[in-house]
Amino acid sequence: MSMSILAPSTLSAQRTQRDTVLKLQTEFTTSAEEVSTGRHADPYAALGRKSASVLGLESDLARTENLISSNTLLDNRMAATGDALGHMRKIAEEVLTLAMPNSPTRGPTVSSLAEAARSAFDRIVAMANTSYEGRSLFGGVATDHKPVVAWAEVSPNGTAPSGMVATATGGALGSAADATAKADALDALFAETSAAQPGYMNAVYDGAPANGPRLAASVDEGQTLQYGVQADDPAFRDLFQGLSMLAGVDPATIADPAAYSEWMTRATEKLSSAATGLLGAESEMGVDRARLEVTVEKQQSRRTLYMQQIHDLSGVDPYEAASRMTEIESRLQVSYAVTSRMIRLSFLDYM
Repeated sequence: MSMSILAPSTLSAQRTQRDTVLKLQTEFTTSAEEVSTGRHADPYAALGRKSASVLGLESDLARTENLISSNTLLDNRMAATGDALGHMRKIAEEVLTLAMPNSPTRGPTVSSLAEAARSAFDRIVAMANTSYEGRSLFGGVATDHKPVVAWAEVSPNGTAPSGMVATATGGALGSAADATAKADALDALFAETSAAQPGYMNAVYDGAPANGPRLAASVDEGQTLQYGVQADDPAFRDLFQGLSMLAGVDPATIADPAAYSEWMTRATEKLSSAATGLLGAESEMGVDRARLEVTVEKQQSRRTLYMQQIHDLSGVDPYEAASRMTEIESRLQVSYAVTSRMIRLSFLDYM
């Protein structure tokens, strides 16, 4: 069996060569990283005192990117709110279109009004209970539950909208004076001015009150945007009252012409006011989204500026980095060749 006999000096040379190879391998890996990323592998060591500037810029960049991300989610939420408002307005307009030919005198479609109003009530409730990413859109700051109760559904306070209206109207009208009195009673309930029985805030709406804190978001440094529409805003109160008047007292059953005229006039006025109010809310939402878009565009420009400044400070010259990598690769190949020849050397080959 042959055995390589290494002199101490040869062994030392091999160890030195091994260390050289390891160092070159590290330098090659570093150069390859710089070529692929366009940045110093260790920018803080390479920049020295300028590294503090890079740290500050990177912090500003991260904060700006977080704002862009949160504002994008906010815009999506506002878009979902605007879409829901549009759908609810169209449903209200459908009922109003059906009701107008039957006001102030009954028309050929009067028998379908009550059922259409009940259906519209529940369809609008479904839209008003829309959520985005698990947060209710129309409950104000109370985003953790559905804010509106369906027509025959019992609210958390123990009263259904249909029950509240039935208690206030008795389900029938006897005269014009009776119609006026009962319409006034519903005005009080839906405006929350009567303490005699559960009103809008107890029987229909279970979200945050409109006179409390509204939804708001910090969209930029020192800039806050109040946004959102609540289902207890005036347009919603008018909408649900108008539908409740048609659903709770079937117009087809009102025998007295004067009572019929008074009731239908009051109901259609509420629906018309609601449609106008919902359209206004849509428009305001569009204005808020436009303002947010301008803010995001500024932030995107700021992000580009930060990225360019960081690159200017911590970036490497691509030609220089590639040349350095090629040089190190050549030296590494030579070192591999030398190491290979040293390993194969044996004193016995010269005996």
